[in-house]
Amino acid sequence: MSRESWKIFQIMAEFVAGFEQLSQIQPSVSIFGSARIQPGHPYYAL
Repeated sequence: MSRESWKIFQIMAEFVAGFEQLSQIQPSVSIFGSARIQPGHPYYAL
């Protein structure tokens, strides 16, 4: 498999990690993407 083919697993892992964090916060809303939030901002890591 090429490196690009494995990228889907990284994306899936990040998706699962996000859902695990949100599962601890009730009620919660998921917003996908961080185009307007810069790295280093507290919300970027969420």
